[in-house]
Amino acid sequence: MYNQESWFEAPEERIFGCCDFCGNEIYEGEPYYSIGGKMIHGECLGDFAASHFAGCLKEAVCDGM
Repeated sequence: MYNQESWFEAPEERIFGCCDFCGNEIYEGEPYYSIGGKMIHGECLGDFAASHFAGCLKEAVCDGM
């Protein structure tokens, strides 16, 4: 008997690598950032940058008059 669902099976996604920030998979064809040898998802970029540059964060304080 003909299996009606078998003619339309989505191709299996191939794993390209893993995001070095969140650890989740990066699939073939998915964009990512390569930063210092690390692969970072686009949606992880903001959090990655915040953690990477956390030591650079300063608070602006004006001297009192």
